[in-house]
Amino acid sequence: MATIRPPYSTWPLYNSRFRDAVRGMTEEQLAIQPTPERWPLWASVGHMACQRVFWLSVTSPANPAPRRRRSRTPDTTVPGTTTLEHVLSGEALAEALD
Repeated sequence: MATIRPPYSTWPLYNSRFRDAVRGMTEEQLAIQPTPERWPLWASVGHMACQRVFWLSVTSPANPAPRRRRSRTPDTTVPGTTTLEHVLSGEALAEALD
């Protein structure tokens, strides 16, 4: 079975450091926006966590017929993509990154 581990051998270390940094952030820190028209940090991190799952689902050798389009239902929205009302905490984001 093919694996993505060789090119990403240090991934667990980087991910754990990133996860721990996000987990320790305050609500104010997670609400920071680089510019007024950009997403707050929490939405960018949440979006990144969702995109990791999407990328793995369409590139995995275990998926013989990967879907090339994302489907959405009202209860499976990507943070920041459709609404900024459901704010995610550092703990929720850390769990998503895991």
